Amino acid sequence: MALSPEDVRKKQFNLVKKGYDRAEVNRFLDEVATDLADAISAASGPAAAPTAITATIEPEPAPEPTVSEEEIAEAETVEPEPQPEPEPEPAPEPEPAVSFAPSQPAAEYDGSSIDNFDRVGNEISLMLRQAQESALKIRTDAEVEARTLVDQVRLDIEADRAAHESAATELIQRTEERATHMRTDAENYATETRRAADEYAQAKRDEVDEYQRDAEIAADADRKLAAEKLESAKREAEATVTNAGQTAETIIEEAKDQAKVEADSLLSAAQSTVDGMSAAETESRENLERARTSIDAALASLRLSEIQPAPAATVEAGSLDEADGSGEAE
Repeated sequence: MALSPEDVRKKQFNLVKKGYDRAEVNRFLDEVATDLADAISAASGPAAAPTAITATIEPEPAPEPTVSEEEIAEAETVEPEPQPEPEPEPAPEPEPAVSFAPSQPAAEYDGSSIDNFDRVGNEISLMLRQAQESALKIRTDAEVEARTLVDQVRLDIEADRAAHESAATELIQRTEERATHMRTDAENYATETRRAADEYAQAKRDEVDEYQRDAEIAADADRKLAAEKLESAKREAEATVTNAGQTAETIIEEAKDQAKVEADSLLSAAQSTVDGMSAAETESRENLERARTSIDAALASLRLSEIQPAPAATVEAGSLDEADGSGEAE
């Protein structure tokens, strides 16, 4: 079925995800419709009626052959070829009182005039038939040219569609290749990044291990130094204890000797005073008891200092001071 420019303009297409630009297709269809209309107008000529072109679009019953008004007017204005007028028959002599119009019009209805009318009618029919054939030929030529143009346009559209599809396929292929390349680059980058991260993490772990070893070495050195200091402190403490013990023993011996001397002195003084006076004897006994108490306290302090040397020295010194005080008091 032949296409009209309006059909080309109003053609609708289904929308798909991957297709052509709708505005671009519409512009192309408008251009095709304009070219088709121009071609049909040029093929039909100025004498063809618009209905002679649009009738080729949709199948309709064959219309009655029509002729343009100009052709009809031209056919009506065609005058028959001049024919020799037949000689008029001698008319009967008119009566004197009666006068008629010219007898020539009456001659128009004779046989030759009828033949002339038939000939003119035949010529008019021939002209109408020729005009009809010309119009039919113009319409047929226009239809053929329109079909040819439409077929060419369709071929151009299909060629453009094939070119666009090929371009789209090539673009899709390039896009897929680009995507594959980018995916490969991304995978390579991810692999390289993971490798670099693993190397960095391993380097950090090595640094941590080295730091830990250094810390352990330093801790061992500190422990050794602490152990040495502790051992030195122990030796110093033992030496101090030993010295304190020796000092305490010396002090104890001296205290014992001093206490014994003082006790002997006190006992001698007490004994001498007992013989003299009873009051002095009583006082001497009390002093003796105090001395004994002091001696016992000193001895107890000395025994305690033997168990605890350093404090014993202090206690012994206090006891000795107390004993000295007691002796001085006596």
